[in-house]
This record gives sequence, C-alpha cells and structure tokens, in this order.
Amino acid sequence: MVEVLVTMMIGITVLLGTFALVDSSIRGTARVSARVEANQRARPVMQRILDELHSTCVAPKVKPILAGSTDTSIAFIHTTSRAVSPTPDKHVITLNGDTLSESIYPATSGTAPTWTFATNPSSTRQLLTGVGQARLGTPPASVPIFRYYAYQGGQLSGTQLPTPLSATNAGLTSQVTVSMAVSPTTNPVRDANAAVNITDSSVMRLAPASEDAGVTNLPCT
Repeated sequence: MVEVLVTMMIGITVLLGTFALVDSSIRGTARVSARVEANQRARPVMQRILDELHSTCVAPKVKPILAGSTDTSIAFIHTTSRAVSPTPDKHVITLNGDTLSESIYPATSGTAPTWTFATNPSSTRQLLTGVGQARLGTPPASVPIFRYYAYQGGQLSGTQLPTPLSATNAGLTSQVTVSMAVSPTTNPVRDANAAVNITDSSVMRLAPASEDAGVTNLPCT
C-alpha cells in the first residue's frame, strides 16, 4: 500500500508539472501570436503617417508643422501634387482615448505660404485602435505620441520642443518623432508584454542641413 501511495504522489507531481508546462507553452504561444498581430496592425499605420510627414515640404521655406500641435495631436500641411505651386490640405492626426484618427481639411483660399483651410474636415478616418504611449529606454519610461525637435548648433537638438507648439516653435520644427504602443485585438492576452512599442522619425528637409553652428536650419530648406 505504501508503494502504491508513493507511486500515486509521484504520478500526480509529474502530471502537475506537465500541466504547468503545457499552460506556460500555450500562454507563450498566445503572447507571440498577439504581438505579431499587433505589429501587423501598427506597421502600416506608422508607415502611412511617416509617408505623409515626408510630403509636408510643399515648397521651400514653407513651414510644414502647424502651431497648436501637442503630444497627442499633430497638425501639418500635406500634398502629393506634381504642380509647381501645389495647394496642400491640412491634416490633423489625433489620439482620442485609445483610438488614432485623421481628419483632412482642404484649403479654401490663399497662396503659399499662407492658406486658409476649411473649418470642418472633408473626411475623417480611423487609423488604429488599442493605441497608447510607448515605453522606451532603460529603464522603460512612457514617451509622448508626438515629439518635435529643431536644429540647434548645426544639428538636431536632443531636447524636444514644448507643447502645444507656439507659432515660433512650430516654424522651427524640423523633425517629428512618432511613438506608440499598440495592443492586440484578436488575440487578447492578459499580459502587458503583448503590446508592441513602435517608434520612428521624419526629418522635414529639402537639402542636407548645414553643420555650421551659426546657420539656422529651418525646415523645408
């Protein structure tokens, strides 16, 4: 009888260990699938935002980033026209809750570098859901969705401009860094590590910047 009890206890211990291993394996597989799904959702949206920011220099010395842009909302001019003097639209990308959306305001009058844009958007579309602040660095710390930088001393400054952007600082903004944490939707996992941190930057330049500390490198020059 003693041998039977010992054998049963050993068997139960082995079974419990096996169940724990299987559970851990299932959760690990689900976490990987969730991160892949979140990454597949995040990458195209990030690329879309960067493509639009790369097309903000519609004409030399026209300031692309607009005053009032914040940590969670960026306003900029954008066009892909081949015209010599293109008329841009105003794009506003905003994080509201955990939803990232974009509104487009067409120009109603004016010429470069001053246009008047419609009060109401001609279109608004949802870009992505499950969006939050990315955690970057060592140790990880939350960073704003949108960060703005100017040239200082012949190079891009490592200190971000304060938000909301004043008219002066908006006119100096030569780089925008976009960072976000995107959570999975179809493969939910109760684990903060399932969210994917993604970050990238766009520099608004038409020509290489001067490294001369005495030169003011304005955007779109």
